[in-house]
Amino acid sequence: MLEKPDLPDEKVTACLRDEYGLTAVRIAFLPLGADRNTAVYRVVAADERPYFVKLRRDDFDEIAVALPKFLRNCGIGQIIAPMATLTGRLWASVGTFRLILTPFVEGHDGYQVNLSDGHWVELGTALKRIHTAVLPPSLAKRILQETYSPRWREILRTILGRVADGAFADSTAAELAAFLQARREQIHDLVDRAERFASALTVQSPEFVLCHSDIHAGNVLIAASGVTTVPRRRKKSCFTWATAKR
Repeated sequence: MLEKPDLPDEKVTACLRDEYGLTAVRIAFLPLGADRNTAVYRVVAADERPYFVKLRRDDFDEIAVALPKFLRNCGIGQIIAPMATLTGRLWASVGTFRLILTPFVEGHDGYQVNLSDGHWVELGTALKRIHTAVLPPSLAKRILQETYSPRWREILRTILGRVADGAFADSTAAELAAFLQARREQIHDLVDRAERFASALTVQSPEFVLCHSDIHAGNVLIAASGVTTVPRRRKKSCFTWATAKR
């Protein structure tokens, strides 16, 4: 969310005090992220310790906080896990939002800085531990399973058809249409290749394992200490069951 939500800061700090026992002395809205239903803040407590506050409205699945907490408890230190309230819950309510509290990690994402060889090794190690994690049934049954649906491939083909046939008065739309049209052949090749891979995977029966389904440079945080962390920024869990052999 790039614009601050219509929620007084006092309500956020009151929630932190009542639910977490945390006295906030400073709070600052951070205009970050593409999700219009998620707002984030940097909060500083009375002891000068910084915290990261995420507010989510509308659709919210508790697996989005329960799973990273479990993985962190398994010793995967690169996962940024939510902190528990005074009653042990991993989120609190404030207004129409769910409030999630985590430590604030100073750093830059993978789009802002280049990952070193050491960072890549650490990231790969963390992802392997995620892939090999053994989840309790109570968590496993709540995680989406990859079905290799053709939905987005079909949507992209439809968009390419509209780009070829239509004229766009909006300059931004026209620029995007020109970009897609210029790379039409490559995009079709990628879509067709994804179709072939999906068809091949659906007839196989390898073991299903936990995967981070949105791993890209923007979701990798390089902390000031040099530690690679794997945050999650979306309203739903970025983890899913995917076909992969251990």
